[in-house]
Amino acid sequence: MKRIKEACICQTLHFMLKEDAPRDYAARLVKEEIEKYKESLAKTGTKYRIIE
Repeated sequence: MKRIKEACICQTLHFMLKEDAPRDYAARLVKEEIEKYKESLAKTGTKYRIIE
């Protein structure tokens, strides 16, 4: 009999810039959103890997 020891879900997220905001401000908002997302993953103990 076979058992699954480990499974993986590959997910690609793209954080979009706001079109109606100046580029520098929109980029800062995206960076903040990414940090909040990473904090939520860490809080729940989710393992993740950022490729780029």
